[in-house]
Amino acid sequence: MSNQLDQYVEQMDGGNGGAALAVAEESTALTLPADLDLSVAGEENLERGDIGMPPRLRISQQNRPIENTQPGQIVNTLTGGVFDAVEFVPMVFLPTTRVMWPQTFSADNQPVCVSDDGKYPLNDLNRATEPQSGPCAQCPYGQFGEDSTPPACKAQRNFLLLGLPDYEPVILTLSSTGIAAAKQLTALAKMAGLRKTITMTTRQVNSDKGTWFAPVFIVGRKLATEETLMAVEFRNDLQNLIITADVEGNGSSAESAPIEDDEPVPF
Repeated sequence: MSNQLDQYVEQMDGGNGGAALAVAEESTALTLPADLDLSVAGEENLERGDIGMPPRLRISQQNRPIENTQPGQIVNTLTGGVFDAVEFVPMVFLPTTRVMWPQTFSADNQPVCVSDDGKYPLNDLNRATEPQSGPCAQCPYGQFGEDSTPPACKAQRNFLLLGLPDYEPVILTLSSTGIAAAKQLTALAKMAGLRKTITMTTRQVNSDKGTWFAPVFIVGRKLATEETLMAVEFRNDLQNLIITADVEGNGSSAESAPIEDDEPVPF
């Protein structure tokens, strides 16, 4: 046994190093039961917000650039990692969230109304300036107009992904015209399950409203057995993750919609 370990055992044993040393040596021969619960106790004492959410993925746009990136690149909001493509395993279809922004865009805007479950607005003036009464399904701001005008309140589709090769959980949020990409990802995720990877890239879209980059998803390779087991463990641990609507940056994290000067929902 090393001198450092001897000193540590001596400290922990209050000077009675012999007894502690015997216990330490005995413990090296023990094995843990396969069904032993190793989670931290007292989860019932945690409150909303006590557990930080995983980072989000965002697409840098030429009209809303992210520092030190090129338009079309994908950014991890926590690590600052910049990627042309991201490989991941889809783990959880998270709840739909909703956000309504003021009609006139400003970088300092706060949301008018926010819903973290897509069903009822938050009655929280710290997060929304004019919370509506709800429920969201009956709110006029969530309905398309008679001339197919998009609703002022945007639904956000949220996905919990296991990023590869670092095995880091990340959240991807798609909104507005990005809902089309969300449907594509949903279909691919249901087909691939925890058996194959999915790769996210971006493509440039040009229209009379401007130029922007939209997400594109393709099925990738088959997972190795070890990767599948890790994905299952992460999914089981995080399937009940409580998330909040994405309101940072005045918009969704990978929305595929053009931005005009008066548009309330930037990327």
